[in-house]
Amino acid sequence: MGLVLAAIDRARGLLYPAPGETDSTAAWLEEADAPHRYQDALDLLHDRRIKALKINDDIVQRLAMAKLALDLNRPDESAAHLEEALVASRQIISDLTSVHTGERGLGPGDLRTEPSEE
Repeated sequence: MGLVLAAIDRARGLLYPAPGETDSTAAWLEEADAPHRYQDALDLLHDRRIKALKINDDIVQRLAMAKLALDLNRPDESAAHLEEALVASRQIISDLTSVHTGERGLGPGDLRTEPSEE
């Protein structure tokens, strides 16, 4: 019952602010928006976790297999795993940057941080 009364009091305060109290509506709206901001932060963390798992599964695990193959003196297997890791990393980078480059994917020089000194 206390929550209902508090909500009624809050509504009254919005409709009939106390003298000198002009920003109560803005404060209430900001407070009401907090769950949306919280959900947005949770969604962002979830997306980052999914991306991290994909990087681990598609790149790190293949690099580990390549190293193991090298340790076991199997250079052909190692090269194959390295090639798979490169393909997977290019795809992940392309997926992550497609927002900035449009649907065309990455082109030559799209990932340079500084111009080359050619």
